[in-house]
This record gives sequence, structure tokens and C-alpha cells, in this order.
Amino acid sequence: MSSTAPRFWTKQIPVATTNYARQSAGATINGTLVATASSGITQLPNSDDTISEVSLSGLLVQDNVNQPQFIFLDNTGYPTCRITQNYAQWEIIFAGDGVTVLYDAREYVPIGNAMEWCNGVLYVVDQSYNYINRSVSGRPLDFVINVTLTGQKGGDATTTNTSVGVGGISCIRTTTTGATTAGALFVAAGNSNFTLTQNTTPGAPTIFGEYTFILQFLFNATLINDRSILDSLGDTKFIGITGIRSFNAVEQAQNEGRNSEFSATVQAAFDGIIQSQTATAAILYDNYELYAVNTIFGAAIAVYDTILSCWASFDIGQVPVQIKQLAKIELTIQRLYAIGVDDNLYELYGSKEEATAYVRLGAVAGDPKFSQKLQNVRCILNSITENCTISCIPFTDNRQIESNVQTKNITYTDAPFPYTGLLDMPDIDTLCQPVFFLI
Repeated sequence: MSSTAPRFWTKQIPVATTNYARQSAGATINGTLVATASSGITQLPNSDDTISEVSLSGLLVQDNVNQPQFIFLDNTGYPTCRITQNYAQWEIIFAGDGVTVLYDAREYVPIGNAMEWCNGVLYVVDQSYNYINRSVSGRPLDFVINVTLTGQKGGDATTTNTSVGVGGISCIRTTTTGATTAGALFVAAGNSNFTLTQNTTPGAPTIFGEYTFILQFLFNATLINDRSILDSLGDTKFIGITGIRSFNAVEQAQNEGRNSEFSATVQAAFDGIIQSQTATAAILYDNYELYAVNTIFGAAIAVYDTILSCWASFDIGQVPVQIKQLAKIELTIQRLYAIGVDDNLYELYGSKEEATAYVRLGAVAGDPKFSQKLQNVRCILNSITENCTISCIPFTDNRQIESNVQTKNITYTDAPFPYTGLLDMPDIDTLCQPVFFLI
């Protein structure tokens, strides 16, 4: 694949669920056998794919330049890779009866970028970022929707693609939320966002036996890229050009959602900041939503606690540069990795070396006749495994009121009676320490 492409796009695809041959039930136009928008498809007996990997699950990789490649496990269980077929290589040969298949190489994947598997169809954004190509239902590596009366290819993916009417498609994704949008294809293009839903209404027109679409405009907001969106807590969250957004909040409020309950408490950190399309990412890891963003503090990871449903911190100590991609392993081990804009790979939250965390507690608006001044601070540090210190700097009316920072030392000691019970509780035998500062 291209060594100079700005990035790669990947999509895990399932096994093919249909392998029957297809012939259009169309009409003749200008002497050429084609199918009209209302045409159906004649399904012939099942066919065995000559290209055996067509029916395998694997990882499809695009670079928007070259023919995409398919990574899968071979018969020995080792990963292998091959280039997928283009339109010219797609072929099917029938016997004289026009029904029996003698040779079946019906694989064709168009070159593109962002991809999504939704309702049995693989969607691929084309090289121009303006159109969405779609596969045959149940056949993710076969984009020849347009077939003739004799079952031969009648046109490539461009003859059956669709558009939302706005260029610059940055993300396509299956929606998981919303009363009317769950299970649809979410499309972010420019600063507009839409859903594409298959029109399954009885009597609705089809094209070559495949459903057409119902296009619905959702809201205006600029989604940075397909690496900056995640599903969590029954909602879809994404990084916009000027901050972090909630799909539900935006859909309900019909605006960008920056002042919604989800994002209001952190919006000040994005004041005057424009997010980079190549330096943002988001992921759900270990019950935390992690957003790699640019902030007034510099490159940071905004951490949202899904258990407590609140923002926990801005982590500025994990990676020395901005992050362009996040990936995780959550099997017998848990690992979180990041790729920085320097193209180096970093493991996050895996170091046992000394680290420093910062938490700011903001003032609560009250009676305007009074100053905002702390009287005392109480906090609890949990899961302590070594000696550490905690410091407190009090502010009154946004000004530091003491020259000396209050610091307390916490000494860790091993548990005198280590727990040996049956329950697996990771925080047991660590130290939980209440701390009190009198201001």
C-alpha cells in the first residue's frame, strides 16, 4: 500500500452470508440489458466461490490510493494478506443452461477510505469523499450491484452509489441510539450530519433487488474524523471541531450541543481551540471514555468516568505529543496504546514510574454579595500502592490566597492481614486514605 498516504482506514468484516448467483429482472434500454430502479433480482441456486477467502471474515484495509487489501487467517491459523480484486477482475461463468455456475470469482472492492458494516452491507466512501459505495447484501467483498439479465456485471460501484448532497464525508458509522435513528448509517459531511436508512416500506422501489435509502438531516456540527467517535452509555459521543459533543444532546437540542449537560463542564478548556483532523482520537477503555484533544493546557486526554457519569480529569502526562489514533486490547490482559503525530507507539497507563495528577475544583455560583472562598477541603485517595504526596492550593475569587502550598505526605504500608478470600477485588490490600485540608 502507499507509503505516503496520510493514513489507512480499516474495517473488520464478517463472513459472507449469501452466495447465490444474481440475474437482474430488468429491461432493455438503448439495446443494452440493464435494470431499472424498480427492477428485481432473480436468485439462482447457491454458488461456491472460486476465491475461497470471499466467504471469510477479516480486516479490510484502504489507503484511498491503491486497491484495498484483505487480511485474514489462513488454514493454519496464521494471518495472511492479499490484494482484493478490482472491477475488471470480477467474473462469473454459467453453463449452457444459464443457471449452473461453472466459475465464480465475484469479488470487487472499490478504492476508498472510511468504511462501515451496517445491516448486512459494507459501505465505502469513494476517493473523492463525496459518494458512498455499497456492497451486495450479505457479500461484503462484492460491490457489483448492477448485473445484467444474464448475471454478468453491468456497471461498477459508481453506477449504484449514493450521496448526502454535501461533500467532504469524514465519517460513516452505524448509529446505536435515538428512537428513529438507531441502526441507520450515520454520515458526517462538512458541517452537516445525516442518517441513511434502508427504505423497507412495502412497495418501496429497489435497485437491482437492493433497498434504496431514506435520507434524514440531523444537525449541524463538524465531526473531525472516524477515529474521534465512540458509543457509550446509550449515546454516541464525538470530537467536533471546537470541542466534545453528545449525539443525543445535539439531536434533542438541534444545535451543536456544546452547552449540553454532557459537555458544559469542560467547554472552557476548548476556548479558542480548533481541533486538528489528524490529531484527535477517542476510545472507551476500562469504563472510561478517553478523548485525545487539543486544549488550553496543550495536548491532553479528556477523561470521562462512565460509572460516576462525570468528567474526571484532563491528563497531560501520558504522551508528549498530540495523539492521532487510540487502540486497545481487552482480553486476558488490558492494554491501551496510542500513536502520536510523531508516528511513535505509546503504551498508556502502563508505566509504574512516578506520575503526577492534577485536579481543579471550580467555585460554585452563589449569592453575588459574597466572595467565593473555600473553608476546607476533604478528599479521598484510593488504590495507593506506594508512598506519595498530595498538595492543595486554595484560591479566593480566582486568586491564590496563600504563598505556601499545603502538602501532606502519605506513607504506604503493606496490609497487616492480606486478603485471601475467594472474591477477586483488585483494590483490596491497597491503601485508601482520607485527607483533610483546613484553609
